[in-house]
Amino acid sequence: RAKAAERIAALGARAAPDVTRSVDLVVVGEIDLRQLAPGTKKTGKLAKAERLRDAGHDITVIDAEEFYELLAVAEG
Repeated sequence: RAKAAERIAALGARAAPDVTRSVDLVVVGEIDLRQLAPGTKKTGKLAKAERLRDAGHDITVIDAEEFYELLAVAEG
C-alpha cells in the first residue's frame, strides 16, 4: 500500500485512509470471508463506498489488478 501511495502521489493523486465523499476511487483487494464479521460479505470500506455511490456520489470501485493496470498506463 505504501508503494502504491507513493506511485499515485507522483502522479498528483492522494491516497486516503478512509472512504469519504471526497474519495472518487476505491481499490478493493481479495476479500477473505473468514476475516469479516459473521454474516457479512463485504468490507466496511466497500459497503460505505457503495452507500455513497447509491446516494449520488461519483465513486468508482475497482479491484487491485485493474488499479495496477491503470497505474501502469498513467505512468507511461
